[in-house]
Amino acid sequence: MRTILLAWMAATILLCTPVLQAQCEPGLDCNSNGQLDECDLTQGLSADCNGNSIPDECDITANPLSDCNQNGLLDSCEPVGSALLPVQLFFLEF
Repeated sequence: MRTILLAWMAATILLCTPVLQAQCEPGLDCNSNGQLDECDLTQGLSADCNGNSIPDECDITANPLSDCNQNGLLDSCEPVGSALLPVQLFFLEF
């Protein structure tokens, strides 16, 4: 059992290290504002509503379909169905 646990821990470290290094890479500035993305997020200059440590504007630039209504918010972070709603809703009385 101990061998299996150690093997699992070693595999986790080996597989996750490249991902962690990419997220913490010095000089990563995906929105080209002259400031590290990590600083943008911690200072509140950029939003990260999906919690992936990448500014939302960079997520949208990388995948424009992630913001179908082009309002600058990731569709996955908006209330369900709001990406499909028009700007104004009209209520009909019967």
